[in-house]
Formats: sequence, C-alpha cells, structure tokens
Amino acid sequence: TSYQNITPPPRGGGGKKRLDYLDAARALAMICVVYHHVMIFTLDLKFPIFSGDFVTVFMVPLFFFISGYVAYKPVETWTSGYTLKKIFNKAQLLLIPTVVFFTLFVFLTGRSWRFAGGYWFTYSLFEMFLIYYLTSYVCQKCCRRLYIGILIAVSAIVMAATVVTFGSQIFYYLQLYEMRLFLPYFILGLLAKRFRDRFLRMLDKDGIICTLIITIVATSIWVFKLDVIEINVHLYTLVYGILRVATVALLFNCFRKSENFWSGDSTTARLFRAIGKRTLDIYMIHYFFLWPAITPARDFLTDSPNEMMIIPACLMLTTVAIALSLLISKLLRSCDFIATWLCGK
Repeated sequence: TSYQNITPPPRGGGGKKRLDYLDAARALAMICVVYHHVMIFTLDLKFPIFSGDFVTVFMVPLFFFISGYVAYKPVETWTSGYTLKKIFNKAQLLLIPTVVFFTLFVFLTGRSWRFAGGYWFTYSLFEMFLIYYLTSYVCQKCCRRLYIGILIAVSAIVMAATVVTFGSQIFYYLQLYEMRLFLPYFILGLLAKRFRDRFLRMLDKDGIICTLIITIVATSIWVFKLDVIEINVHLYTLVYGILRVATVALLFNCFRKSENFWSGDSTTARLFRAIGKRTLDIYMIHYFFLWPAITPARDFLTDSPNEMMIIPACLMLTTVAIALSLLISKLLRSCDFIATWLCGK
C-alpha cells in the first residue's frame, strides 16, 4: 500500500500545502516549550519537577524532526537557482527575526545573553538547513546515487567538529552544542520523509508501537528514577537519546493516526492548528511575557514543592503567555512588511 495520497487536501485552496496533524504536533511542542520556560524563568523552579523534565524529552527534538520531515526534497530538485532561493528564504525566515527579537529583548530587559541566547533554536535550525541544502546541491551535481550516505557522513563530520571545537569561541557563536544535541533529529526527519512508505508501514505495525511504549517506560525509569547519570554519563546520554527517539516516533504516529481529528472543526483542533501555524511568532514573542512571578507565590511553590500545584500554575501562565504572543503576532502581521520580514509570512 502506498502512503503518498492518504493526507487530506490542503486548506485555503492554494499556496503551500500544510498538514494539519503536523501543525498540531508543532502546537504541542510549542506549548511544552513555553510551559518549560515559565517553569524556569517565571517561577524560577530549580529543583527537579517531573512534568518539566519530561516535556524536555520531546519538545525540541519533535520540532527538529518535523522540520527535517517537511524539508526533504528529492536530490534532483537541488539546482543552483533553487538552492540559492531556499537559502535566502530560510535566512529571511529564521535569521532576521532572530537578530531583531534578540536585540529587542536584550535592550528592553537588560538580560546579558550571548547571541543568540534563548533564540538559539532558529539560529541552529538555519545552520541545519544550510548543511542539508549545500550537501543536496553537491550531490545533485556529481553523486546522486550516494545522496543519503553522503548526507549522513556530512552530519557525522559536523557532529565530530562539535567535539573538536568544544570550549572555543566558534563553538559558542555557532551554537555547536545545540547542533550536537539536535542535528540527529533533523536528519531522522529527512530520512523518515525520504523512506516515507517504509517508515509509515513500520509505524502501522502493532509490535513496533508496543516496543516504543515499553522502551519509553523503561528508559524513563532509568533516566528519572535510577540516576543513571551518576553511574555513567555516556550510558545516560545513550539511554536518554533512545528515550527521545522513541517518544518522538510515538508522538508523530499518534498525531498522524488522528489526522482526521486535527483537520476537523472541534475547538481543540482549531486551537492547535492556530498555535501550530504561528509557532515562529510565539517563539519569538513569548520571552517578553515571562515576567518574574510574585515573590510570595514563587516562594510558596519553591518551599512546598507539589507537582499538583505547580502544574496548574505553570499551565495558567503558559496560557497567558501564548495568548498575548498570538495577540501581538496578529498586530504585527497587520503590516505586510513586518509580516514578511519578522513573521515569515
């Protein structure tokens, strides 16, 4: 069975096709990002909290996986003109908003962030796109049959470079630490799209899904309850990586399997689609609404740590931050120039 035509038709009648279930998956990741930032910036909760720790397992890897998944194009596509156009478009979409919002945030808040600070995601994502685009262009010119192998090899070289340059200025200015952590998920997304039929058939097998669930439970126990990092840091990195890959795969499959729901008109589906289509805007703007919490409330949560009280408090503040970010996004997008250069219109 081919999976090429199972998705619903694009919304809006034209333009670039969007998959509603991927927008919904992006929305979940964005909500978790803001939730985690509320926890560490607004409430300043330093002690381990399971909900905060667990969302970090998948929130950023899921973003990078989806970015790779939607970015993949056959090697024949990458002519010189097309490659240059894609690089320019991604620079406009990712780099310009990063510089502008980073500068505004540092100026208005006085926070002493090294570039790109909290805006590292879009900076690192641009670097990943650049690696993918240039590798694809070279392979299109001279070695199409080795495309996937060369793409993996180049990624491995980049990962090795992050180790060699560790601690240097270039390591920090190129966000190579984040590259080392998250480039594999971007590449996995590309590979999942390249071998889409096989990947989706695999996820349709009950045994695979059962294995993913068991893996997530087992590795979660190891990571969160057994203090593996105190035993062996390399073992911890391996187990944590397995947990992340399994969680991303399971979440992707859950959203894909329920794509009809996410394309529907329920309040939840419409809300998730709205957030998913504006994840860049929310990411750029939400930092401005991570105000320090009222000291007595923060002290109460810190002195009497209780997950059942912390979760509602963080969810409420997350909702406020996202709502205000969407409102500001709407205002900014009312100007075509700003919408084009700062919001990726």
